[in-house]
Amino acid sequence: MIFSQVEYLAFFAAVFFSYWAAPRRARIWVLLFASLGFYGTWNWRYLALILGSSAVDHVAAHRIAASEDTRVRNRWLLGSLVANLGSLAVFKYADFFLQSAAGLVEALGFHASIPTLNLLLPVGISFYTFQSMSYTIDVWRRQRAPEPSAVHFVTYVAFFPQLVAGPIVRVGELMDQLHALPPLTVEKARRGGRLFLWGLVKKAVFADLVAVKCVDVVFADPAAYDTASVWLAALGYSLQIYADFSGYTDMARGSALALGFELPENFRTPYRSRDITEFWRRWHISLSSWLRDYLYISLGGNRGGPGKTYRNLMLTMLLGGLWHGSAWTFVIWGALHGGALGLHRGWKARFEGAPFRRTLAWQAVAGLSTFLFVCVTFVLFRAQSFSDFGWMVARMVVPSGGATALHVGAVALVATFAVGTLVGARLDVERLAARTPWPVRSVIYAGAVLAVLMLSPNTTVPFVYFQF
Repeated sequence: MIFSQVEYLAFFAAVFFSYWAAPRRARIWVLLFASLGFYGTWNWRYLALILGSSAVDHVAAHRIAASEDTRVRNRWLLGSLVANLGSLAVFKYADFFLQSAAGLVEALGFHASIPTLNLLLPVGISFYTFQSMSYTIDVWRRQRAPEPSAVHFVTYVAFFPQLVAGPIVRVGELMDQLHALPPLTVEKARRGGRLFLWGLVKKAVFADLVAVKCVDVVFADPAAYDTASVWLAALGYSLQIYADFSGYTDMARGSALALGFELPENFRTPYRSRDITEFWRRWHISLSSWLRDYLYISLGGNRGGPGKTYRNLMLTMLLGGLWHGSAWTFVIWGALHGGALGLHRGWKARFEGAPFRRTLAWQAVAGLSTFLFVCVTFVLFRAQSFSDFGWMVARMVVPSGGATALHVGAVALVATFAVGTLVGARLDVERLAARTPWPVRSVIYAGAVLAVLMLSPNTTVPFVYFQF
């Protein structure tokens, strides 16, 4: 069930009216069954996996909190980590490691016949395991008391608006709201509706249309297309992945607001970043902050000198790349970003406070070079193989002929998005919407709905991050 489909709208309408019609103390049960039902529509067999993960972490957190013995606490934490990371390893990475081992054996000159598991990847497993794990770690660090209610904890893990593709919500950001069950206000309803509609436009118009008209066509056979088409596909994919993922987040936050809950922001105009460190503070904020708090800092962070800091940055981004997908292209993508973060850290230390950094020309150059780096590395993120990535980059660097995929609609969408990124970020959209007379707002909303109905492709395009 995809947010941009009519089926989800019908599902959400049923949940919305059931939730607000139910007695207050019964609403947590409405959320729990709605969330499990929502996940069960993907594959009901994998409900056991999410329930099992929740049960392990619920018990582990209570055992950790109840003991003052460091060894006991560490054993329960280890059990939680093994259970969560073990499920990820089996369902997401087992075939990747088996195939990589077979490739290594073949490269050494030996015949390899290693069977693979061919397991179906549970939707959202990377998100809800990280979310559940962070709770156990917080209890182990004594930053959070264990949650007494198993019902509330499972609802926190399986909360359907953000279950499949985030944002990765910390226990303190949602659990207190689940206990309070905040009331629905007119302002929340309006904000929720605006967020959902804007996310739907991002997904169904910008992301899906540029994917169907250009990105998927060129990435299917990059060697066949000319330089202009390859550049359009690269820029188009940068638009697609941002509009797709931030669109999902907007719809998730909008759905949650309509039920009275606030979810954290996950994107802050990342393509306006002037360096790679700033980019990761603006892009997929819930993941980057999770990696910082639970991996980078656990590895030692910036303690121990520059060498260890660069090592920790690289390890964090390598694992962050692997989190995104079970392929070496993702690992190298993570390595490139880890290297870029290390280089920027060293450069910043060398030129901190330099006058040229405050000039408009430098900020323009820094912003453009950061975006180009992100754009080119996203080619690796999207490419099916290193060979395809090589063809794309070669054509981007050296002018080449070939077939054209310069679809007018795709060009217009990329150009519109570029202008919107530069100009729209300067506008306070919420304040502007509040000050706009309701007749004008109604026309804008109607136009957005018409754009979705008239411009979105006839085919269903899954959200990009569903595969992770």
